[in-house]
Formats: sequence, structure tokens, C-alpha cells
Amino acid sequence: MKSRPQKQSLNNKGQSLVVFVILLPVLLLFMAFIFELGNITYLKNKYENEIKSTIEYGLKHQEDENLESKLNRLLDENLEGNKEINITESSIEIHITHNPNGIYSELFKQQFEINLTYIGQFATGKIIKE
Repeated sequence: MKSRPQKQSLNNKGQSLVVFVILLPVLLLFMAFIFELGNITYLKNKYENEIKSTIEYGLKHQEDENLESKLNRLLDENLEGNKEINITESSIEIHITHNPNGIYSELFKQQFEINLTYIGQFATGKIIKE
């Protein structure tokens, strides 16, 4: 009987380590992006809720003398960024822009922007998002 020559097995011990080292930066960037996206979503929801509650306060206290300064103070205590308040006879308009810092913006020098405008109408008491 003739014996068949045995196939030599390749030594693949280091192959997994090389693949892991190559994919690690991609995985870290992906995780940083997901974290950043979640943080931006959280901040946007926080800003929307604060703007709505500030407008509700303004609609309930429309007869106050220093309504604009009170609304400014409420926004300054809770939110960062550029804030504009415009009070007319029929409505309160609040516009906020904010560029939060984060991992993604540091790595790629690209900023996310939160840009929100809400209008509260005195006659109906409704709050409208623009």
C-alpha cells in the first residue's frame, strides 16, 4: 500500500490578529458615530422640550411686563447656543441654533447643527414647529 502524502497545514494563527487590527479603527469610528448620533438626538429632544415649555409659560403669562426677559432667562438657564425671541401681538417665536462639540466633529472637523424654530399663538394656544 502506498500512503498518500499528507497536506501540509498552513499556520493561520496570526491571521485573526491581523484582521482584528485592521478592522479595529473602522469599528471604533462606527461606534463613535453611533454615540454621536444618539447624543445629537438626545440634545435635539431636550431643546425641543425646553422651547415648548418656555412658549407655554409665555402663553400663560402674556400679560407680564418683562415677558421677553423672563423667557430669555428660562432659555439661558437650560440651553446653550444662539437664542432669538420675537414677541408680537399674536405670537411668540423662539429660534435657537447650537453646534454641539463631540467626537465626530473633532475627528472630521464637521459640525452637527441643532436649528429649531417654534411659534406659539396667543389666540389658539397652539405651538407650531417651523
